[in-house]
Amino acid sequence: MARRPAAAGVKGSKGAGGSKRSGASRVTDAQLRKDPAFMKHLESAIRAERARVDIAAETPVPEVAAKTAKVVKDRPAPATRSRTAPPRAASPRAASPRKARKPDAKALAAELSSLIPELDSEGLAFLIEQARVHLYNMRVAELEDAAVEAERASNRVHQAVPADEFQIHAAASGSTYDLVWHDKWKMFTDEEMLAMVRIASSKDAVAEVGGRLYRWLLAERRDVLADIPFSGLADPKLKKLVALLRKTFTVRGEK
Repeated sequence: MARRPAAAGVKGSKGAGGSKRSGASRVTDAQLRKDPAFMKHLESAIRAERARVDIAAETPVPEVAAKTAKVVKDRPAPATRSRTAPPRAASPRAASPRKARKPDAKALAAELSSLIPELDSEGLAFLIEQARVHLYNMRVAELEDAAVEAERASNRVHQAVPADEFQIHAAASGSTYDLVWHDKWKMFTDEEMLAMVRIASSKDAVAEVGGRLYRWLLAERRDVLADIPFSGLADPKLKKLVALLRKTFTVRGEK
């Protein structure tokens, strides 16, 4: 490749004592602008030199590598915890969870009162609606709790009644009645129950009235005798049934 004379690169310099470095710089700039091949060779040389420097930096010196390996070899192995070591006792604070604090109603009411003057009509209407919904839910929860407690009380009363005693439960509509004995429930219509009450309301002796009641059950409700085994006209259970009917019901028009 033909190169330009050096005089062409220093043309226009002031005096003979001009800087040689500035002249060389101008020559290089001119070559870069007018000789792309030179620039390509220069870039390749720079890349090769950079790769050589990187490889040299990554390759450890043999003496340093040997010392490093010796230090690693002579270093004692870290102690491992024995599998049979007893576990650490849990901290008492970690074992017992924190009890959730119930918010103070007075503090919440005071905070709500302080916020009311800053709310507009839409915000106040929203708060009122939410308060009504919450009050309704609270009342429903109270009614449910009362119903559960009433059912528990009823179960306690039923459990307190001896198994050999009769019980009479009226339906909510009042149109049917249940005669309970030993967890056996026999349903009677209001007309059937009224017929048994009329028999039991007689002024005659209880033993005689019990026999009449047995004959009525034998004629009208033989299925009751299958679940409640009366031994006959003189069964003691008939006396108990008559006493319960007299205590529970009163026939109108009779003194």
